[in-house]
Amino acid sequence: MIFILISVFLFLVSVTLAVAVGVLSFYIVRFAKMIFSVEDQLSNVIKVLIDLEKSQKDLLDTEFYFESPELKHHLDEILTNIQFSRQAVILLINDFTKLSKEKYITTTAKNEKNEEEDEEDLEEDS
Repeated sequence: MIFILISVFLFLVSVTLAVAVGVLSFYIVRFAKMIFSVEDQLSNVIKVLIDLEKSQKDLLDTEFYFESPELKHHLDEILTNIQFSRQAVILLINDFTKLSKEKYITTTAKNEKNEEEDEEDLEEDS
Protein backbone atom coordinates (compact mmCIF):
# COMPACT_ATOMS: atom_id res chain seq x y z
CA MET A 1 0.00 0.00 0.00
CA ILE A 2 2.78 2.45 0.91
CA PHE A 3 4.61 1.51 -2.29
CA ILE A 4 1.55 2.49 -4.37
CA LEU A 5 1.17 5.83 -2.55
CA ILE A 6 4.85 6.64 -3.00
CA SER A 7 4.75 5.70 -6.69
CA VAL A 8 1.60 7.84 -7.26
CA PHE A 9 3.21 10.74 -5.42
CA LEU A 10 6.40 10.45 -7.47
CA PHE A 11 4.36 10.20 -10.66
CA LEU A 12 2.45 13.39 -9.80
CA VAL A 13 5.68 15.20 -8.94
CA SER A 14 7.30 14.10 -12.20
CA VAL A 15 4.24 15.18 -14.25
CA THR A 16 4.20 18.53 -12.48
CA LEU A 17 7.90 19.02 -13.16
CA ALA A 18 7.47 18.01 -16.80
CA VAL A 19 4.67 20.54 -17.27
CA ALA A 20 6.72 23.23 -15.52
CA VAL A 21 9.73 22.49 -17.75
CA GLY A 22 7.50 22.68 -20.84
CA VAL A 23 6.02 26.02 -19.84
CA LEU A 24 9.41 27.44 -18.92
CA SER A 25 10.88 26.24 -22.21
CA PHE A 26 8.08 27.95 -24.14
CA TYR A 27 8.70 31.29 -22.42
CA ILE A 28 12.47 30.98 -22.69
CA VAL A 29 12.24 30.41 -26.46
CA ARG A 30 9.74 33.26 -26.84
CA PHE A 31 11.93 35.63 -24.86
CA ALA A 32 15.05 34.58 -26.79
CA LYS A 33 13.32 35.28 -30.11
CA MET A 34 12.32 38.70 -28.86
CA ILE A 35 15.87 39.45 -27.74
CA PHE A 36 17.35 38.38 -31.09
CA SER A 37 14.82 40.48 -32.98
CA VAL A 38 15.54 43.55 -30.87
CA GLU A 39 19.27 42.94 -31.25
CA ASP A 40 18.94 42.94 -35.05
CA GLN A 41 16.88 46.12 -34.97
CA LEU A 42 19.33 47.80 -32.63
CA SER A 43 22.26 46.90 -34.85
CA ASN A 44 20.45 48.46 -37.84
CA VAL A 45 19.72 51.63 -35.87
CA ILE A 46 23.32 51.80 -34.69
CA LYS A 47 24.57 51.53 -38.28
CA VAL A 48 22.28 54.39 -39.32
CA LEU A 49 23.39 56.53 -36.39
CA ILE A 50 27.08 55.85 -37.15
CA ASP A 51 26.58 56.93 -40.77
CA LEU A 52 24.78 60.07 -39.65
CA GLU A 53 27.55 60.84 -37.16
CA LYS A 54 30.18 60.55 -39.87
CA SER A 55 28.13 62.84 -42.10
CA GLN A 56 27.79 65.40 -39.32
CA LYS A 57 31.53 65.30 -38.57
CA ASP A 58 32.29 65.93 -42.25
CA LEU A 59 29.91 68.87 -42.25
CA LEU A 60 31.41 70.34 -39.11
CA ASP A 61 34.93 70.09 -40.56
CA THR A 62 33.88 72.32 -43.47
CA GLU A 63 34.73 76.02 -43.11
CA PHE A 64 31.75 78.34 -43.44
CA TYR A 65 31.18 82.04 -43.90
CA PHE A 66 28.40 83.75 -42.04
CA GLU A 67 25.04 83.87 -43.87
CA SER A 68 26.35 81.90 -46.82
CA PRO A 69 23.98 79.61 -48.75
CA GLU A 70 26.41 76.75 -48.11
CA LEU A 71 26.02 77.25 -44.37
CA LYS A 72 22.24 77.21 -44.60
CA HIS A 73 22.34 74.07 -46.76
CA HIS A 74 24.65 72.27 -44.34
CA LEU A 75 22.64 73.31 -41.31
CA ASP A 76 19.49 72.02 -43.01
CA GLU A 77 21.29 68.76 -43.72
CA ILE A 78 22.35 68.45 -40.07
CA LEU A 79 18.77 69.08 -38.98
CA THR A 80 17.53 66.40 -41.39
CA ASN A 81 20.12 63.95 -40.04
CA ILE A 82 18.96 64.60 -36.49
CA GLN A 83 15.35 64.02 -37.56
CA PHE A 84 16.32 60.73 -39.23
CA SER A 85 18.10 59.67 -36.03
CA ARG A 86 15.00 60.48 -34.02
CA GLN A 87 12.80 58.53 -36.42
CA ALA A 88 15.12 55.50 -36.25
CA VAL A 89 14.86 55.42 -32.47
CA ILE A 90 11.06 55.90 -32.57
CA LEU A 91 10.70 53.04 -35.06
CA LEU A 92 12.84 50.81 -32.85
CA ILE A 93 10.69 51.54 -29.81
CA ASN A 94 7.48 50.94 -31.76
CA ASP A 95 8.77 47.63 -33.15
CA PHE A 96 9.79 46.50 -29.69
CA THR A 97 6.40 47.31 -28.19
CA LYS A 98 4.66 45.43 -31.03
CA LEU A 99 6.72 42.32 -30.24
CA SER A 100 5.58 42.22 -26.66
CA LYS A 101 2.02 41.34 -25.73
CA GLU A 102 2.47 43.23 -22.49
CA LYS A 103 2.95 46.83 -23.56
CA TYR A 104 4.85 48.58 -20.84
CA ILE A 105 5.34 51.62 -23.05
CA THR A 106 2.09 53.23 -24.10
CA THR A 107 1.85 55.62 -26.99
CA THR A 108 -0.84 58.22 -27.12
CA ALA A 109 -2.75 59.22 -30.22
CA LYS A 110 -1.06 62.63 -30.06
CA ASN A 111 2.43 61.06 -30.19
CA GLU A 112 1.42 58.82 -33.09
CA LYS A 113 -0.02 61.82 -34.94
CA ASN A 114 3.21 63.76 -34.41
CA GLU A 115 5.24 60.79 -35.66
CA GLU A 116 3.11 60.56 -38.81
CA GLU A 117 3.56 64.28 -39.43
CA ASP A 118 7.32 63.96 -38.93
CA GLU A 119 7.44 61.04 -41.40
CA GLU A 120 5.50 63.08 -43.97
CA ASP A 121 7.85 66.04 -43.49
CA LEU A 122 10.88 63.79 -43.95
CA GLU A 123 9.39 62.27 -47.11
CA GLU A 124 8.70 65.75 -48.52
CA ASP A 125 12.28 66.88 -47.79
CA SER A 126 13.76 63.83 -49.55
